Amino acid sequence: MNDVRVLELLSSVGASLEAGQEPADTDLHDLESADAINRKGTSFWDAVCAERSAEQIALLIKGLTYVEKHFKWAGGSAAGTIWLFAHLKDKAADRALVDAVCAWVIANTANHYSPFGTFVSLGAKNYSEYERRSFVRKREIRLYAAQDAEWEHVAAEKREARAMLSSADCEKRGSPERAELIECLNALTPREQLLQLAGDDEHGPKHYPTRVAGAARQDVIDGLDESVRLQLADKLKGKQRGPWGSFKKRLLKTLDEPWNMSPWGV
Repeated sequence: MNDVRVLELLSSVGASLEAGQEPADTDLHDLESADAINRKGTSFWDAVCAERSAEQIALLIKGLTYVEKHFKWAGGSAAGTIWLFAHLKDKAADRALVDAVCAWVIANTANHYSPFGTFVSLGAKNYSEYERRSFVRKREIRLYAAQDAEWEHVAAEKREARAMLSSADCEKRGSPERAELIECLNALTPREQLLQLAGDDEHGPKHYPTRVAGAARQDVIDGLDESVRLQLADKLKGKQRGPWGSFKKRLLKTLDEPWNMSPWGV
């Protein structure tokens, strides 16, 4: 059966549905093996729609939607209804027609890609609703992308600052300043040592002896205020090995925010 005849039958099925009637058995019988038309590309449907009105395209959409479901035709994201619906949007002078056809397809199709051509329908019941929700979604994606770019910029600055601080701490390992710090730490409890580290804006963990990390058992960490634990977590961003790595694991167990998510993603 040629394409012209298949299109006539699909229009006939659509007209029956438009009138609230079941399609004729003879029409359906002749269409059963005509599934190749549902795999035609955009150029075919461009030619079909060029000579048809919006109302005629609407009948084709309904007929093809019904037959595709009835005979379980393959179609997916390239089904004929998707190309037809794109032309209906361009030709229809009345948005009400587009919305009505769209709502009918959504309620009657078995193809999750129809009629929008995307698996993500955003829960819309007609085209106007889909358009509004798509606009909001695209705006949110743009805002998220901008926010993500800003977070990455801040993260890069913080990584650079931590790297510079770590390098400076390594250079000071044998300095009188560090020796004085160690002597001061000897007089402090493990909890007080952690408070000292948390409030130190000029040095990172590498400036402190690893015994500070080793002495900070889980009960000591649990006894710290959350604000102090967050300050320590911020200082320990990045890879930590040895005693400081073990301390970091114990510390993170006490925090609600996962380490790799906001705000610790930066």
